[in-house]
Amino acid sequence: MNSRSITLFSGIIIVIGGVMASSFPAFGQFPIKIPRIGTPRPASTPAPDARQGTSGPNRSSAGQEAMRREFVNEFGKYRTSVYSLMQMHDPKLHVGNTSYGPPTAKADWDKTMLELGEMDAACRSKYAGMTDDPSRISWGDLNNLPATWCTIAARRYEYAQKGRLASVNRQARNITDQISKELDIVERDSEDRISMISQLMFWDTDKWKAEMFTKLQPAFAASNATIPDDYLDTYIARAMELRKRREAAGATRSFTPPPNRDAAIEQWVRAQYQKSIPGIQILKIGSQYADWRVFTNNIGIPTSRTKRGWALVKVPNRPMCQGREWIVKQDYAGGGRYSASKVDSLGYTGILMKCE
Repeated sequence: MNSRSITLFSGIIIVIGGVMASSFPAFGQFPIKIPRIGTPRPASTPAPDARQGTSGPNRSSAGQEAMRREFVNEFGKYRTSVYSLMQMHDPKLHVGNTSYGPPTAKADWDKTMLELGEMDAACRSKYAGMTDDPSRISWGDLNNLPATWCTIAARRYEYAQKGRLASVNRQARNITDQISKELDIVERDSEDRISMISQLMFWDTDKWKAEMFTKLQPAFAASNATIPDDYLDTYIARAMELRKRREAAGATRSFTPPPNRDAAIEQWVRAQYQKSIPGIQILKIGSQYADWRVFTNNIGIPTSRTKRGWALVKVPNRPMCQGREWIVKQDYAGGGRYSASKVDSLGYTGILMKCE
């Protein structure tokens, strides 16, 4: 080995020595590592699912998003069934600007419950632990809340009961609105008049309720629902309060006989009352007009004539008497003659008062 080779070899040795010296601490300064005692994972334990993360059902953000996409791809076809019950879950939920409500036909209800049942089974197994994206919950758009779909599916029977009632309520509005309107009229009437239908509600409540249930039955049947016995209780409670007030006022009111009499017309009116309301008693009667009130057309030819008056009557199953206005009409027959009398009104309303 020549001198040049010796010099190169010595340099290599020096470099290696320097590296080793810098890599290890001085003697006595090596750290002593004591292994942590614990239970090692068995070799057979599988790695955590990518969607679950390391804490069981709590999914990782990426895993959750993947699960949501997969869920929507699989069950997006059932979105209409979810939409139909979303207002039962939370009235603030929406789907764009479109309004959705429960089904109205039995076939649609059957389809909705079948689809939500299938979805619920998957939510409890394949998609167990799926959550809604927290950043989207406040939006309230159901399309972005797949975990809420699962909640609706799980509570489908509860929501279906509410939904059927809501659906029926919409169909029954023409009936329930009319009930409210009748009570509004009674409450606002300055003379305390009470309509015939309101009187039935006040004092023949069971009969009135049976009649209303008959009218409501088709709407409930269309939704495969049964009318709850307390369905009209709110209206009945209001009616009872109004009845109490009208009875109190009637106990202080007396009948004022009209100033005129017409025996023939009064006898005819009595017969019409008895024909119209079986069991009615006519205690007093009189006419407001001394003679007939004649009505003419625009060229002065008579068209009809009327007499009107009041009667104090006692109607069966009412707590006191009531005053009712009556109107008799005769059409003009030509040549100064008029047709036979006919009822124009026997009083659709009555005013409670003492029987004296």
